Amino acid sequence: MSFDPITSTIKAIASAGTPAVKNSLERTTFVIQLKKRLGLDPDHPPADFTGVYQYALVEYGTTKPKLILELFGQKEIIQAFRQAFEHKDQSPLPKPIEDFLDWNELGDRIREQKIDVSKELDEFKAAFINVAKKTQTPADVILNQSLEEIRQLLASPPLTLEQLWQQLQRKATPTKQIKVSVVKDVLDMGSDFHDIIPLGSNIRLQVNLEYAGYLLLLDRGTSQRVWCLCPSGYAPDPYLPAGLTILPQNSSSRTSIKVTGDIGLEQIVAVISQSAPSLNWLHKNIGKPLELKEDELMELLEYLNQNPDCQVLYMEYTITT
Repeated sequence: MSFDPITSTIKAIASAGTPAVKNSLERTTFVIQLKKRLGLDPDHPPADFTGVYQYALVEYGTTKPKLILELFGQKEIIQAFRQAFEHKDQSPLPKPIEDFLDWNELGDRIREQKIDVSKELDEFKAAFINVAKKTQTPADVILNQSLEEIRQLLASPPLTLEQLWQQLQRKATPTKQIKVSVVKDVLDMGSDFHDIIPLGSNIRLQVNLEYAGYLLLLDRGTSQRVWCLCPSGYAPDPYLPAGLTILPQNSSSRTSIKVTGDIGLEQIVAVISQSAPSLNWLHKNIGKPLELKEDELMELLEYLNQNPDCQVLYMEYTITT
């Protein structure tokens, strides 16, 4: 196969430079312009491997450092990726890629920059699969759905709630945009923030968004159960403006959140998206926070893989006696 189209794509991405993108709409506009410049149809990706690889590079690479773009342009990486994809190799880092990084000078430069290659490979694979799905005909979709049902019947045991939460946590970036304050009385706005909270306290969550978007806020308590706090009775309005938001919201019947359960680590994951997440279980969140099980977390992970523009944040605090 010729590597020239892929090399040209990487040069175009690198030379275009990434503008100061404030939201996913601006990024989408920039990606469309870049596709047109490369002669790619913004709405209909080509069906061959090279075309899908080019298309996925544009979808994935516009905000990535030049070193990573160089990596995905190496013929050894392209061939290894194609072989892994065709043989459905799901290992985090296929051996040919691991070998390349061990002996090639580019691998040394990547390690110096402390870039997580496994994470970048997962993101690119997700972009590649998402593009490949767009090349399918309706007949292909129906056939693949049938094959997927068969694969699920023959699959290994499903992932546990703990394993799914760990996958979600790995997608998230630690943040100080989410803070916890203890409420001392009804009029107290909770201006003092803590990462150690006494059991039985009443708390409020402060979320500071860089840009407006839909907030999905999940809490994994000390009992290891996972709850959806937004949207819920604590936060009936999931679309938030840029800047500071306090939970419970003013539209909620609650003024604070009671800390119950056991002592230990409390974990928060926030997902911010530009459009309302297409998750089947979201409509169930009307009042009491919905408890999420394995199926709901699996659906969320699939949604994030298909929507890499979502911002995923993580924070934690400790509950003590």
